[in-house]
Amino acid sequence: MEFNKLKEIGLFELFSKRGKDVFMPQGVFHWVNRAKKEANIDATIGVGRGLKSEISGTASSDPTVLYLPSIDAMFNGLEPEEVFPYASPTGLPAFRQAWKEWQIWKMKQQHGDNAKLPSLMTPIVTSGLTGALHTLSTLFIDPEETVVVPDKRWGVYDMTMSQLIGARLESVPLFNKGRINVQGFAEALIKTAQKQHKMLLILNFPHNPTGYMPDPQNVQELNDALVTVVEKTGKELVIFLDDAYEGLVYDQNVCQWSLFSDLATLHPKILPVKIDGISKEFFFWGGRIGCITFPLMDHWEKHEEIENELENKVGAIIRGTVSNSCRLVQGLMAKLLNENREQLLKERDHLIKVISERAHVLRKELETLTDPVVQADPFNAGLFALLNIQGMSASKFADHLLRQYGIGTVAFENKERGLNGIRITFGSVIKEDIPRVVDCIGKTIKDMSKG
Repeated sequence: MEFNKLKEIGLFELFSKRGKDVFMPQGVFHWVNRAKKEANIDATIGVGRGLKSEISGTASSDPTVLYLPSIDAMFNGLEPEEVFPYASPTGLPAFRQAWKEWQIWKMKQQHGDNAKLPSLMTPIVTSGLTGALHTLSTLFIDPEETVVVPDKRWGVYDMTMSQLIGARLESVPLFNKGRINVQGFAEALIKTAQKQHKMLLILNFPHNPTGYMPDPQNVQELNDALVTVVEKTGKELVIFLDDAYEGLVYDQNVCQWSLFSDLATLHPKILPVKIDGISKEFFFWGGRIGCITFPLMDHWEKHEEIENELENKVGAIIRGTVSNSCRLVQGLMAKLLNENREQLLKERDHLIKVISERAHVLRKELETLTDPVVQADPFNAGLFALLNIQGMSASKFADHLLRQYGIGTVAFENKERGLNGIRITFGSVIKEDIPRVVDCIGKTIKDMSKG
């Protein structure tokens, strides 16, 4: 494949050297896909197949994937074909389409049923959101290129983009007076544009580790600033949107959904790529299914050809790393989203309400801490709250809180970035225990203040 459409629209030039070089050859999956359509006898993919009689000793001559009956018994109600075969590197088609429809449903909740929505590429399945982040980093980021990131962030960004890919991470304080630090991000992007041919940014709302979701005015300020940046620099901006916690929002006056749909139509030089999945959105923590979704920009022509070429690039990276993602989980989620979405959303909304109550209780309890040693960042979404610790080591604070009072938290301590705080996962603490957590934090303040 020559990737002529990607070159024609300029997207090819945004890729890293590895992203430009990688491609899905006409190897196993080329012949597998052809055989599915053309063959009478399929001897392509490395999966055992045969007759049911060969497995169970019955008289059935029905064809099947080969499987162990003891394992099959654990999946009562599912056909072997739903459990045992491989999925393709880019994902099970039924799940990919179901996830695309789920994203469209969310955008309609955000903008209304009759609103003009951005065109979407069919999502590509990855091994969790970490897999999605690694795949996009491989596609877009060269060693030594700079990526603009918030100072308070998920540690996997550093592991994936910096340690594995070799990127330089330009940290920007997330907040300015309790809101997104729009000016700080804009200045950092302009700075990077002076030394590389494209700008790279990662945004994550609801945010980990702070639990922050911005309000519509703050988002509009950010959007306006990003447009100014690309027009001032004349360079493209690629945004990785980490939407892991989309929809887990507990205040009505802030944005309820992803920033993706607005960014997708914001400016021809701004390319947002959405990263999301089932882990948090559907509380399927161990399912390990993430998704990558590209917008099909209005100014691009021949969307189908562009989608085919992009799928080849992304599929090649997945094939060369994890090969593919769990078929069983994809199949289960496709069936639920297609056949039982109303019940699924009802159950989801119930759990969001449960976590929302915890967030509000935590905010109320934190108001009882009058000592300035602990200051919480604003939180209204996701699963976390970040408490900034003044005048003492956050790691020592978290250690004392755990040793003396049996309260486990995560210390965020990085002198270079000015971080010194503890993250509380209120999503994992029942409502009735939250007052005790805050009380023990207060006791730890007193203990450590005594020296």
